[in-house]
Amino acid sequence: MRRRRVAALLAAVLMGVPWLSSCTDSTHVDATGNRPTGAASTAPSNGSAAPPNTPATSDSSVDNTAGTGGSNASAAPASATGAATTPTVTPATEPGMLSGPGVTGTSISLGLIAPNAATDMGFRDGLRLWSDAVNAEGGICERTVTVRSVFGSPEVVYRSIGRDVLGLITVGTPELTALISADRIPTLTPEGTSSVIAVRTGPVVLGAPESVLAVNTASYLLRRNVIRSGGSLGVVVDDSADGQDALAGLRWWAPRHQVQLREYAPGQRPDAGVPAVYAAGSADQVTELLRQTANGGPAAVTSTAAAATLAGVNTAGGPVIATSLDAFQLGALPQEQLDRLLVATVTPAATAEHPGANAVTAAFRDAFGTERPLGARTLEGYATGQFWGRTLTAMCTEQNLTRSAATRILASQSAASPDSLYGPTDSAAQLNQGQPASRVSAVSVADPRAASGLRALTLLESAPDIAALRIG
Repeated sequence: MRRRRVAALLAAVLMGVPWLSSCTDSTHVDATGNRPTGAASTAPSNGSAAPPNTPATSDSSVDNTAGTGGSNASAAPASATGAATTPTVTPATEPGMLSGPGVTGTSISLGLIAPNAATDMGFRDGLRLWSDAVNAEGGICERTVTVRSVFGSPEVVYRSIGRDVLGLITVGTPELTALISADRIPTLTPEGTSSVIAVRTGPVVLGAPESVLAVNTASYLLRRNVIRSGGSLGVVVDDSADGQDALAGLRWWAPRHQVQLREYAPGQRPDAGVPAVYAAGSADQVTELLRQTANGGPAAVTSTAAAATLAGVNTAGGPVIATSLDAFQLGALPQEQLDRLLVATVTPAATAEHPGANAVTAAFRDAFGTERPLGARTLEGYATGQFWGRTLTAMCTEQNLTRSAATRILASQSAASPDSLYGPTDSAAQLNQGQPASRVSAVSVADPRAASGLRALTLLESAPDIAALRIG
């Protein structure tokens, strides 16, 4: 009962918060992020949801078991070698409505694939808040929306649920790009690299890619006088796709602003006098970097301007270290050094003065209380579900609940509202042009006392020249 009440509360909050909409017309929106249309559902919700602190079951809006079935439409199994599947389009119960895998007369099933709970960081919680809010309003197209969520080897999970769902949501699984592209399964993911974006038939990266995150963060440091034109910026990257994408972005940005990049391998100690270091790698590498540069490490920024404009950031304990959410694991980092660690994110932090972030955070607290920590990716989970909701509602309007319809709509719909949790993300930019759907990001400082461990320094913003950055 409490879960049902929370879902209704979040739906009511979102009805009055147009900036959470994923559509450009924000006069009136529902929990899917869309204006109601003639095809929108008015059917009552089935109301089924697990209690806040128990695992979801197959009757819940988020199901964390692999299972089989769940669709009245057939499709060939997803191929481990990337051979394309051919979904069978079949009429649904109502005249004129087409449906494919993952769609029955009463439900729409999506799949969530994440390698492990550490990667998830509360993403599934946010997705569940979204699906509960949608179902509290009657679902989409008179169908309950369920999200089948499984942790495990991405390729194994993909083969397990890929054939049975209308579309996918992935977190931290770039190795699935080729399979998803070959099988043409519509997929949304919160983060990614330029190489994923360049595969136009692969997952749609809704947030800023690693290259854009690095550029926006460097621009923030420059505007706050932490680094200066004519000065230097350190960068520590490994040979991962994330690291190389971030490095490519910084190599593009630095000469445009007369900033010298000093590049270091993981474990290599930055030179004395480097005021800030961008690190794109693992949490272990960031931990080692914080320890290497503490106090007796490279000279810290001591200018009054830097101290004033980075209020609450320890610019006296060593150089400012910046990274992305992939390398942020609060429990693994040295607590005494967290106040000089900046984290770039694709949505605002939960502590930001952003009405959408505030609404989702309040709903999370009402659903789970204070015992369950808010994850750093909870807002990403909600925002990704919201974008799927927008797409599904458009599909319902066209009476076509198939994968091909989802792909076509993702490639043709207008950009989201600038006030949405991902900002003005534009899936068509990736699918049609091979360019990032989003070029905005936020910066926070690590703070174990703050919700999700991040204290917001900015809302979503971008480097002034970010539009000039081209992929490919």
